[in-house]
Amino acid sequence: MLKRQVTLHEGHKVFSVDAWDSSGKKHTVSVRVERVHHHHEDHHMDTVMNISSPQMESPADDLVLMFPKSSSGLKRAKRGLVIPPFFILEDGKGPFPQKLHQIKSDFDKEVTMQYKITGEGADLEPKGTFFIERLSGNLFMTRPLDREKKASYRLIAHATGVDVNIVEAPMEIIVNVIDRNDNKPVFTQNPFSGNVPEAADIGHEFMTVTATDADDPETDNGVISYSIVKQDPELPKPNLFTINSVTGGIRVNALGLDREKWSRYTVLITATDRAGEGYVTNGTAVITVTDSNDNAPQFEQTTHTVSVPENKVGAEVARLTVTDGDEPGSPAWSTKYKIIGGDKSGFFNVSTGPSQLEGIITTVKPLDFEKNKQLILSVIVENDDPFVGSLATSTATVTVNVEDVNEPPEFNPKEKVIFKPEDSPVDSELVTYKATDPDTGKSHKITYKIGSDPAGWLSVTPDTGVIKVRSLMDRESPLVKDGKYRAIILALDNDEGTWEGLVASSNCLLLPLPLPSEPSWDPEIEEFVLNIWVLLTVGPFLWGNERCGHHLPKSNHLHLRVACPRVSYPCASRLVVAQSVAGSSALLRWRLLLLGTEQTKCLGLMDLQQHHSMYGRGGFPIGLSSDKGFDVDTDGTVTLKRRVTLHEGHKVFSVDAWDSSGKKHTVSIRVERVHHHHEDHHMDTVMNISSPQSSSGLKRAKRGSWVIPPFFILEDGKGPFPQKLHQIKSDYSKEAQMQYRITGEGADLEPNGTFIIDRLSGNLFVTRPLDREKKASYRLVVHATGVDVNIVEMPMEIIVNVLDQNDNKPVFTQNPFSGSVTEAADIGHEFMTVTATDADDPETHNGVISYSIVKQDPELPKPNLFIVNSVTGGIHVNASGLEREKWSRYTLLITATDRAGEGYVTNGTAVITVTDSNDNAPQFEQTTHTVSVPENKVEAEVARLTVTDGDEPGSPAWSTKYKIIGGDKSGVFNVSTGPSQLEGIITTVKPLDFEKNKQLILSVIVENDDPFVGSLATSTATVTVNVEDVNEPPEFNPKEKVIFKPEDSPVDSELVTYKATDPDTGKPQKITYKIGSDPAGWLSVTPDTGVIKVRSLMDRESPLVKDGKYRAVILAVDNDGEAPATGTGTLVIELEDSSNTFCLK
Repeated sequence: MLKRQVTLHEGHKVFSVDAWDSSGKKHTVSVRVERVHHHHEDHHMDTVMNISSPQMESPADDLVLMFPKSSSGLKRAKRGLVIPPFFILEDGKGPFPQKLHQIKSDFDKEVTMQYKITGEGADLEPKGTFFIERLSGNLFMTRPLDREKKASYRLIAHATGVDVNIVEAPMEIIVNVIDRNDNKPVFTQNPFSGNVPEAADIGHEFMTVTATDADDPETDNGVISYSIVKQDPELPKPNLFTINSVTGGIRVNALGLDREKWSRYTVLITATDRAGEGYVTNGTAVITVTDSNDNAPQFEQTTHTVSVPENKVGAEVARLTVTDGDEPGSPAWSTKYKIIGGDKSGFFNVSTGPSQLEGIITTVKPLDFEKNKQLILSVIVENDDPFVGSLATSTATVTVNVEDVNEPPEFNPKEKVIFKPEDSPVDSELVTYKATDPDTGKSHKITYKIGSDPAGWLSVTPDTGVIKVRSLMDRESPLVKDGKYRAIILALDNDEGTWEGLVASSNCLLLPLPLPSEPSWDPEIEEFVLNIWVLLTVGPFLWGNERCGHHLPKSNHLHLRVACPRVSYPCASRLVVAQSVAGSSALLRWRLLLLGTEQTKCLGLMDLQQHHSMYGRGGFPIGLSSDKGFDVDTDGTVTLKRRVTLHEGHKVFSVDAWDSSGKKHTVSIRVERVHHHHEDHHMDTVMNISSPQSSSGLKRAKRGSWVIPPFFILEDGKGPFPQKLHQIKSDYSKEAQMQYRITGEGADLEPNGTFIIDRLSGNLFVTRPLDREKKASYRLVVHATGVDVNIVEMPMEIIVNVLDQNDNKPVFTQNPFSGSVTEAADIGHEFMTVTATDADDPETHNGVISYSIVKQDPELPKPNLFIVNSVTGGIHVNASGLEREKWSRYTLLITATDRAGEGYVTNGTAVITVTDSNDNAPQFEQTTHTVSVPENKVEAEVARLTVTDGDEPGSPAWSTKYKIIGGDKSGVFNVSTGPSQLEGIITTVKPLDFEKNKQLILSVIVENDDPFVGSLATSTATVTVNVEDVNEPPEFNPKEKVIFKPEDSPVDSELVTYKATDPDTGKPQKITYKIGSDPAGWLSVTPDTGVIKVRSLMDRESPLVKDGKYRAVILAVDNDGEAPATGTGTLVIELEDSSNTFCLK
C-alpha cells in the first residue's frame, strides 16, 4: 500500500521486501514501481506495483500461461509484450479432446479462479473448436484443424474469482495452424489443348499447363513442379517436348515435327508438390501440330502445249493443276501463280482456280498471229504462306500456239471526214475510202458496200471503194446534225469477215462534277504531341485555334499524342484529375472538343496513368511526415526509415500534403502490429527478458510459474537463410545497451551453428533447414548482459521443437515378399504379412502407413482373390477359386501409403505360391484287369495298377496308397505302392491252389497319403486273377515217417510201405518211387509200390546213425510228360540195439 506520495524521478522506483518463513529462514523479493500510460486516456496515470516472488515451476510438459498480474506470468500487451502464438499442426491424430495448455491466474494461489474463453473457435464460428475447463484452466482442442479452412484463431482468455470480486484483464491467445502437405495438386483443367507449328524452332513455347495446390504457398507443400512423363506417339523422337518445371510452359525440345505424319500428340504430365518431391497428380496435354509450309506445291504436269485463237480477250489458255502436301484449306496449301517469262507484252494473266490447286491462264490482250505465231510462258506456283526452309519452286512451261483467225479489213482512218457542197451532182465522186486486210498471209479480195446511208444519198464502187453521189444531198435535212451527215461503209473480205468504217466526226465535252452545297465532315486527321503541365486541381481551360493546342505552356511533365483534324475550327480541351491522395498517382483524362458547328463533335478520349514529381506547380511539397521514423515516398508509400518501438502496440503520426494552391492537408496514420497467418516463422515477435523489477516480458520459469512455450519450426523450411525466428529482448534495453548470446544444442553444441543470435538486436535466426528425422528438438539457453554496464540477466531456456513434414516415403522392409497359401484355404485365411516403415513422426498421420493391393497377376479366375489388412499388412484369402493345377503362382502389386492412405505411395511386390491341397483324387488309368498267376507261387507279381493324379508331384496329395477291399478273404494277396508313387503292385503272399480255387476277383482302391479335400470319389479297379494249374509233385503223407526196426533186420526184409499221392487230381498220373538219399546204402524201394526193404544189414553203431536214428530220403516222381514233378519224403528208422533185444511170449 502506498503510504505517502512518491516521486518517480526516473519513471520507476525499486525497493525490496523481506519475509521469514516458519523455520526462520529469510526470503527477499524486489518490488519495482512504474508509471503506466493508458493509450486512449493519456491524462489518467496509474501506478502499478509488480512483485516478483519465487514460484513453483510447472512441469516441463505442461505449459502454463499466467495472467499478467504478478511477475510470474505474461504481462499485458500494453506494457510491451506480445504473447507468442501457439502453433498447432493441422490434421492432428488426437485423441480428442486434446490438451493444449493451461491458463492460470496468479490469484489462484489465494482464491479459487474460474476461466472461460471467447473468440474464434470458442463462441464464434467455428464454434466449439476450443474449450476450457472452468476451474483448472486447461485449454483443449476438440477436433483436427484444417489450415485450408482457417489458418489462425484469435482467442480471449478470461479469469474471474469464484465468490470473490477479482477480474483479470482479458488475455489474447493466437493459435496459428501449421500446414501439412495434405492436398494434392489439382490441374486447372484436364486435358489441356495446344497447337504448335510443325516448323517451330527448338525452345518455342506454345502452351502452358497450370495446377493449383491448396497447401501453404509459402512452404514447399504448395510449390508445384511440372514434368513430362510420356509422349504418345514417341515418333520421330520420344522427347519432342519439354516443360518448364516452374511455370508449366511447354516448349519444343527437338526437331522432327511433321504434321503430315504425326498430326497430334498426347503428353502425360505430372504436377508434383513439395517442389517435385511430394504428391503427384497426372494430367494430359493434347498437342495439335499445325501446318507449316514445308511442302512446296508441285505442278502435276510441267509442260503444256496449247492453241489459242488470235484477237480473243478473256480466252482460257490452260489450267495448270498442282498438288500440295500441306493441310487442305490452310494458307500453306492454297496456291498463287506467276508468269515469270515469255510475256513481256502482258498478253496473259494467271489466276488461282476455284479448287485452289490450279492456275488458270487467260488472255488479257488480243494475240496477233501475224506478229507472233508462238509464245513460250514460264509459270511458277507458290503458296499464300511463305515457304519454311529452303524449298524448290515448281515451274511449268506452257507453249502457246496462236491460231490464225480471219480478221476483218481495217479502214484507215476509222472515221473519215470530207467537206463537200450539198449540191454536188449525182454520180459525182466524193472520195475513195479503202480498207486493208490485216491477214497478210492470206490473199483476200475486199468488196465494199454501203452499211448505213439514212438519206440514200450515196453509192460505193464494190471493187475500188469509190464513193459517189447517188442522189442530191440537202444540208437542211433533219438527218444532218450540225452540218454533218454520217454514213457507214462496209469492207468485206472473201472469208466472210466484216468490219464497219464510220464516216463522221465527233466532239468531246467535259462535264464539271457537281459539288455539294456544304462540305461533308471528313477532315484529314493529323497526329501531333501536346505538352501538358500536370496540376492537382480540376478545371476547364481554353486555348486558341489552329492545330488545337498551339498556345499550351511548354512543359515536359506530360506528353499526350492527339489526333486532330486539319481544319480551322476553334478547339477546347478539359484536363480531369481523378480524386487521389497527395503524392499518389493521378488518373488523367484528356478530352478534345471541336467547336464552331451547330453540334459539338467529340473526336477522341484517352486515359493514362501519370506519376508526377515530388513538387507541384507552386513549389509546395506534396507530402511530409510528422514522424522522422517514417518517410512518404513520391507515390504515397509510407516507409519505415529506422527501427521504431511500438511501446503501446501501435503508433500514430500525421502526414501533411499541400495542393497546387498551397493549401495544406493533414491525415492521421496509425501503425499497428499485424500477425501474418501464412508466415508464422517470419513474425517479428519481440520476447522481452525482464528482471524482477521489470513489468513486461516473459519471466524466467524458475522465477515464477510461467513456463515459456516451446518454439515450433517446420522441418525442411524454404528459407531464405538465415531465417529470423524471434527477437530476444531484455527490459534493461530501455535503460542500457544489452548484448545477447545463445548456448546449447544447435548453438555451441552439435549441430553447431544451426541457431545464431544477433549480438545487439537479440534477433534469433535459424541458419539452415531442420530435419526432424535427425533431431526433433533443440534446447537453447539465452544469455543477456549489459554492454559497458554491470547487468547480467538470468539465463532463459528456449525449447525449439521441429514439426514433422511428410518428407519421407514408406519403405518396405523387403521386396519382394514371399508367401504360400494352400489352394483349399478358406476365405479369410491369413497366410502372410507385408511390412513397411516410415521415418516420419508416428504420432502424426505422416508416419501412419496404409496397405492396399493394386493389382493381381494373373487376374484368374477372379481379380480379387486376395485382400490386405490396411493396418497390419496381413494378406488374406478373399474369394474362392484357388487352383494350383491352373494357377500355381500369383504376383501382387502392393502399395504402402503414408498419411493413413492419403500420402506418399511406395510400391512393393508379394509373390504368392499356391500349394497343393488334395483336391484331385488319383484315378486308375485302367479300371479292369485280368491276369493269370501260377498256383503255389509266393511273392509272385499279380498286376501293376497305374494311376494319374492332378495334384503337385511329390506332395502327399499326389503320392498314392492302395487297398484290396474285396475278393481276398484268405489274405493270399498284398498290394503296395510302386517306386513311381503312381502305381499299385499286387503280389501273392500265400500260394494259390488251382485245385481249390481256379479264379479270384479282387477289388482295389487307391487313395493319397493326404486325405481328400472335400467330397471326392475314390477310384476302384477290378482285378480278375486266374490261377494257373502247375504240375505239383506227389506228396508224401506224412512228410516224415518214423519206424522202429531192429538193427539186425534181415536183408530183403520189408521195413515199411511209404507211399505218396498226386495233388493234381485232374490228371491221371503214375507215381514211381526212388531212393533219394541212403547214406549207408542199407535200403531199397519197390518203384511201383513204395515198399521199402533192407538191402544190407544195418548197424546201430554206425556213425551214420545219430541218436539211434537213421535218415533216408524217398522220392516220388510223377510221369507228367512236360515237367515231371518229384516229391520227397523222409524216412526215419529208429534202430534197436540187437544186444538188448528180448522176446515176449
